[in-house]
Amino acid sequence: MLQEREIVLCKAIHENPLDFKKGFRDHSYLSKDGTMYAVFTKEESLDEIITYFKENTEGYVFSKSFLVYTVGIPKPILEASDVEFSDGEALNTPQLLRLIEKTVGLRYFAECCARHNGGYGYYISAVHGKEVRQDGYYVYKFE
Repeated sequence: MLQEREIVLCKAIHENPLDFKKGFRDHSYLSKDGTMYAVFTKEESLDEIITYFKENTEGYVFSKSFLVYTVGIPKPILEASDVEFSDGEALNTPQLLRLIEKTVGLRYFAECCARHNGGYGYYISAVHGKEVRQDGYYVYKFE
């Protein structure tokens, strides 16, 4: 019997459910041609982004204006912190993540980043950079 997420995946990409098998991660599926897909809820998508930021501390930089005006970290707190800046951009370091967690929270930060960059897929499916929304879920394609 097909699971709900399998049905959602097949509807989203217009493929036969028999052409997929369970992937190596939770909520992931592998097609016959080797393409991997994931089907997440909004909360699971946010969790993936937070995990990504925690595990890839060198991967991103954030402008001071983004952190202050979009995310809402008070400028005096940001400037008084031990966050490293290079050419006006904060490096994604453990210090920055701790500051975000203490001020606005990582979940809110992940939402701001996703909104600013066109969706959760920008961080979750870096190759394709987008998600397909289907029946309350978000479908991501990986290669």
